[in-house]
Parts: sequence; C-alpha cells; structure tokens
Amino acid sequence: MKFLVIGIPILLLIIGISSLNWRRSVQAVLVLVVLEGALRKWVLPQASDLLYFLKDFVLLGAYIRYYGFSRFERKTIKNNFLFSLIFITSGWCFFQALNPSLGSPLVGLVGLKIYLFYIPLIWMLPNLFQSEEELYKFLRAYFLLAIPTGIIGIVQFFSPADSFINFYAPGEVKNVATFGVNTSVRVTGTFSYIGSYGAYLIVCFGLLIAMLNIKQSIFWRFSTIAALLLVIINSLMNGSRNVVFALILFLIGYLGIKILTQVSSTMRLLKQFLLPVLIIAVAGYLWFQPAIDSFALRTTKNKD
Repeated sequence: MKFLVIGIPILLLIIGISSLNWRRSVQAVLVLVVLEGALRKWVLPQASDLLYFLKDFVLLGAYIRYYGFSRFERKTIKNNFLFSLIFITSGWCFFQALNPSLGSPLVGLVGLKIYLFYIPLIWMLPNLFQSEEELYKFLRAYFLLAIPTGIIGIVQFFSPADSFINFYAPGEVKNVATFGVNTSVRVTGTFSYIGSYGAYLIVCFGLLIAMLNIKQSIFWRFSTIAALLLVIINSLMNGSRNVVFALILFLIGYLGIKILTQVSSTMRLLKQFLLPVLIIAVAGYLWFQPAIDSFALRTTKNKD
C-alpha cells in the first residue's frame, strides 16, 4: 500500500515529464540503457526491478506525446507488409501471453513488454533528429559514454570474480562467468549482464567505424579512436565469440561496400583507417595481451 501511495505519483510524474518533449525522452532512454546496469548493480541494488522498468516509463511518455499529440510532425503509419507482419506477430504474442502454463499473468505481461513495447520506435527514429548535423553531435557525445564504460570493463577483467565491481544485477556476485588461462572474468561494463553488453559493443563498433569516415576536430577524432579501442578490447574481454565475429563481419562488409561503391576514394578511405588501426593494434598488443590470450583460448580450446 505504501508503495502504491508513493510509487504511482512518481511514475505518473516521470511519464508526464517525458511527454513534454518526445525527442529528448527517447535520447534519454538511449543514455539510460547504458547507465541502467550500473544503477542496478552498484547504486540502488535494492530497487533493481524498479530501475529496470524506469526507461519504459520514460518511453511511454514519449509514445503518448508522439502518437497522441504530434500529428503534424509524425509520419502516417502505412498499412504495408511490415505493419501487417508486426500486427500478426503481435496478435500471436498476446495469444501466447494468455497461456496458463506460464504460471502467472505477470510472466506474460513481461514477455509482451520485451517483444512488443519497443516496436513503435520503428516509426519514431526517422524523425528523432531534425538534421544530419544534430544526429552527428548526439552520436559523438553519446559515444563518450563508451570510454568510462570500457574502462570499467578493463577494471572488471583484472579484478577477482568475487569483487564488488563484478556484481551482476541486482547487486549479486553469484555464478560470475569466467574464461581463459587465468579464469578471467567475462566483463559486463555498466550493463547488468554479459549478453546485453555484447549487443551494445556491436552497435558501438559499427557506428564508431562509420564516424571515422567523418571529418572531425582533433579532440573528437581521438575520442572516437579511444572509444573504438576500448570497444574492441572489451569485446575480447566479454568473452563472446559471436560478438568478435560480428565485429569482423561488419568491418569486412563495410570496407567491401565502400570500395565497390566509391572506387575513386578507396585509397583515401584506407589511409583514414590506417592510423586508427595501427594505434588500436599496437595498444591492444602491448597493454591487453591477457585479453587476447583468454579469448584465443576460449575460441580454440572450448568444445561447445
């Protein structure tokens, strides 16, 4: 009862504030995705479940504003093949959520949230930024978060498995995954678990590689290189072979498409990549040899 009296007004306040500016709210959610795990593990582990849903209430306010009151700036949802497929899939998910074998209706509701709640972002993201310059400024500032996140990952890798820094959400150190010669910890950065951090690393790598092709000031260029270095090292320390293989496949595909579509600028493109690649390769080899060795052992010796 006490939670309802205090919690509901707070949640309504969050939704109300989020509905004032849907663009800022969606951008705030992108930041919360990175910081949520840190809050759940180290700051307020006792409120881990509530913090997990915090971004959803912020996003709900953005949905209300965009789909309810921003009719002049949003694009009409067309009844095309994609929408029809999403509609059919959503109907099937609702049907499955009523399965009595789940044991509790809450399980079905959480499942619906995970599978369906973020789908409306498909139509919002094209309108999220009002210019290419605005998108670029947001991304370069956003990827500054990858630097402290990556540094935390390095500290986790060289810390004992039972260290406070290696807690999983909600502030627990049970069954921490290890790998490699010295049974090093598989890092999670500021994220709650290994898998979610791996997905973040893949997204960061793809966008940072693309940003290397943009003309930047010295500060932002070296910030991009530093973030990219930390993303690559943390991908090895994360211990997920799928993450590293995804990074390699993306890089091959990106460079291949660039070379095929812009033949005249191939040499310029390779020159742009030369310095960052050399810096990352040398730094990785000299400073993070244990991470390379641990990942190599996991890749070559595991029988799974």
